[in-house]
Amino acid sequence: MFRMIKSNLSRLIQTELEEMQSNPSADFKCLALESNPRDWQFAIRGPNGTEFEGGIYHGQIKIPEEYPDKPPILTLLTENGRFKTQTEIGYYSSFFYWGPWKRGSFHSF
Repeated sequence: MFRMIKSNLSRLIQTELEEMQSNPSADFKCLALESNPRDWQFAIRGPNGTEFEGGIYHGQIKIPEEYPDKPPILTLLTENGRFKTQTEIGYYSSFFYWGPWKRGSFHSF
C-alpha cells in the first residue's frame, strides 16, 4: 500500500498522492516510486469514442524540487500517435500548451 513519503518532500505532494489513492479512477492510476517519491508512474486508459479508445498509455511524472512553484513534467512511455515517447510534455512545451501554471494546481494535469 502507500508508504510514507520521506520528510524532505513537501506535505503537499504527499497529500496529493494520498488523495489520488483514496479516490481511485477507473481510467487513471498513479504511484510514486519508493526509491524516489518525486518520480511517479502512471497509466491512463484511452477515452471512449476517440482514436485512443482501448489503449492503455504508460507514462512518468517528474516533480521538480521547486514544486509547486514549477509544474510537474509528463513523459509518455507508450506509443500513442500524438506525443513522442521519451519526450517531456509540460505546460510550456512548444508543441502542447495547457495554459499558465497556477501554483499548486497539480490536479489540472
